[in-house]
Amino acid sequence: MHIKTNLVRISALSVFLMSCNPHGFQHCLFNEELRVKGSTEWVSDSTIYLLDDSLPGKGLPDVHTDYFTADGDWHGSSSQGLPLYDTSDIDSSFDITGKFTRDRLLRQDDNNHLKQKQENYAPHSNYNTEDDYVSTASGMGYLRYKYKYDDNCNVLQLEQFNEDISAGKKYIFLYNDRNNLIECKLYDGNNVLIKQVKYEYDKNNNATGYAIHNNKSNVTINFSFIYDEYDTKGNWQKRVKYKNGKRIAITHRSIKYF
Repeated sequence: MHIKTNLVRISALSVFLMSCNPHGFQHCLFNEELRVKGSTEWVSDSTIYLLDDSLPGKGLPDVHTDYFTADGDWHGSSSQGLPLYDTSDIDSSFDITGKFTRDRLLRQDDNNHLKQKQENYAPHSNYNTEDDYVSTASGMGYLRYKYKYDDNCNVLQLEQFNEDISAGKKYIFLYNDRNNLIECKLYDGNNVLIKQVKYEYDKNNNATGYAIHNNKSNVTINFSFIYDEYDTKGNWQKRVKYKNGKRIAITHRSIKYF
């Protein structure tokens, strides 16, 4: 499977990103901030998932690549390899590092045969908002997602709606002063807390792990990341993911610099 993001759609979103932040906080609608040192043409992460502590799972590696312009603007992305599934134990809208990504969210809706996406931008006095509308094969359209962003284009809230207009899941996100996601809360359609996720980072803003809590604030799963290979610019090249102390995935990062 190979999915190439619509570049026309990205161009419109890039205008929105620049308009809500004159300093140009990049590609935050689709992926976590990559925190890569140096001027990069592309960054590609290839992940192998393990059946046990050493044996790779079936299928090709899960490969995700982000592309950039010479000015450092995010230009698009592509994904190939394993079918979309939950690698975070949160839900399938979250990537291997436990971060929400709009790209995975929309890929999931593609798998659900939702045919059309429209994006409307509406500035607000305290935050920026955006709506995603979709239409089914029958041609009936409805509001699917409603987003709120802060001035750095970080997603503050995502509301999901069903075809009958009833409320679906709701996500609330919290960030620190370095724009790192530090907390995510998931609620059901009745606004009842399902789970809570808390994130940790090292001094270089690399994710070092996250913990999933149930609705009673008890930790149910712990994830951690170990980085043990770096290139000459100080960017990591290998990351190992552990679940409750057991190795479950290995990611190799390749970077092409301008």
